[in-house]
Amino acid sequence: MNKLIESIERGKVRGIEEYKLIDGERYCYQYALKKIANKYVTYLFFIPESKMDVMEDYGSEEIKEFFSITDAINYFTFIGVDFSLFRPIKGVLPF
Repeated sequence: MNKLIESIERGKVRGIEEYKLIDGERYCYQYALKKIANKYVTYLFFIPESKMDVMEDYGSEEIKEFFSITDAINYFTFIGVDFSLFRPIKGVLPF
């Protein structure tokens, strides 16, 4: 986990994508963390998988700022995300 934290401290984006079944519908969730200036910015995006072709109408996005990496990691833990699974993001970055 130290390498993960070190990469974020260097300004790299790290995150994870997962799918959850909610009320019989499959959702895509994306989470990310990046250090910008002296703040740690978290990203959460989710959308029903069946609506991915109209993302702008059905996707929900949340961006939060924290003053410490510990607070950002605790936020992910609070919402049930395993921060230790975060990896480099391939493709379009959320930040």
